[in-house]
Amino acid sequence: MVQDGSDVTLVGIGLMLHQALEAADLLKRDTITARVVDLATVKPLDEDLLVRCAVETGCVVTAEEHSVIGGLGDAVGEVLLRRHPVPMERIGVRDSFGRSGDQANLLVSEEVLTREGIPVELTSRGGDVTYHGPGQLVGYPIVRLERPDLHRFVRCIESALIDALGAFGVPSRRIEGQTGVWVEGKKIASIGVGVRRWVTYHGFALNVATDLTYFQRIHLCGLKGREATSMIEITGRDIPMEEVRDRVAESCARHLRGFS
Repeated sequence: MVQDGSDVTLVGIGLMLHQALEAADLLKRDTITARVVDLATVKPLDEDLLVRCAVETGCVVTAEEHSVIGGLGDAVGEVLLRRHPVPMERIGVRDSFGRSGDQANLLVSEEVLTREGIPVELTSRGGDVTYHGPGQLVGYPIVRLERPDLHRFVRCIESALIDALGAFGVPSRRIEGQTGVWVEGKKIASIGVGVRRWVTYHGFALNVATDLTYFQRIHLCGLKGREATSMIEITGRDIPMEEVRDRVAESCARHLRGFS
């Protein structure tokens, strides 16, 4: 249990644990005290903890960044139905358009993309629609989180990329509430992380010499009106991918030290 409360139980997993804590803070403004429970795994599931929370708070909400079908919500619901039925709500990705994305953010049909030779891949990471292609540096830091602070983990990836970009004369920064790395209001790096049993997967995509016209087919990461940029667009010069790779790898190793 991460936080105690008596009116409702919020069960989070992975990146959604941080969102559950934020939801608990919002509910507190309406004098609703929320108990927040962190389930690191679905198998095995701590059934006794779930039943105790259901008995003591009277209702349960599960939050996950994956499909509500066959995931945390289904597992918790099965336990409560069998042992102590209470009102329950599952929050997650509905059984449509992949696992983590809104089809409305894809601005052309999948048929058009298929004709152009652009496949649409469904993923289980956090975030929304993005583009991957030539000219990007894609990195997947695989880390066992001994300190399960996923919010800080994502912020450290941002810091690593910001430091690495600075070495090439690219002045980048964060924008509060919008995950990723930005240059003059344009996104130069997207981040989407998944986690299973506190081991991270997926990661980041940094635009080095990317054809930015592909981003015109989407609302980038679900953000309307936002544009993408690249290192070559900002600096006006070619930068060898190998140099960027080595600099980013060194920076990630430094900023992610202490997580595992």
